[in-house]
Order: sequence, then structure tokens, then C-alpha cells
Amino acid sequence: MSSKGHASSKLTAKEVDECDALFYFMREHVQWIAGCVGEAPVKRALESGRLRIVCPPDGIPDPFFADDAFYGEVMELLKREVAWSLCEVLDR
Repeated sequence: MSSKGHASSKLTAKEVDECDALFYFMREHVQWIAGCVGEAPVKRALESGRLRIVCPPDGIPDPFFADDAFYGEVMELLKREVAWSLCEVLDR
């Protein structure tokens, strides 16, 4: 996979404060974000509804130690759920 035109960067409090939506999959992700940017921006994002969980009804299966096909299935599930969550945000 090529990384041309993309570089990772550390999430900032300003980005959390200015985002329209920020999605997470597990409660631990909220704690991780707070560890990176501080509690205050996370609290504001949660209270405003901009920090939103993506959680399919049956949960997200853990593909750890699974084969590539199962990883692909989990990725497709995550893509679908994020797209659905994004549509919710855009419709509000």
C-alpha cells in the first residue's frame, strides 16, 4: 500500500474541538483520545455529540489471529458502520 500524499500525525485538542464528528469503536478509545489531548476537549466533544461511538448491533468481532478473509470481513463491517454513522451526522 502506498502512503503517497498521506502522513500520520498526532491528534490535537484543537482538532477535537473543531471536528464535525470523531468516531470511536470502544470506550477505551475515548480514554486514549483523552490521554492524547486532555479531558476537556473530549468532554466537550462527547457533550456536543461530535464524539460518537460506532457500534454494530452484534458488536465488532476481534480478528486477532484470524485469517486474511476474516480481517477483510471485519474491515467491510467497519466501513459500513462508519458510513452509516457519518450519514447520521450529515443528516442532523
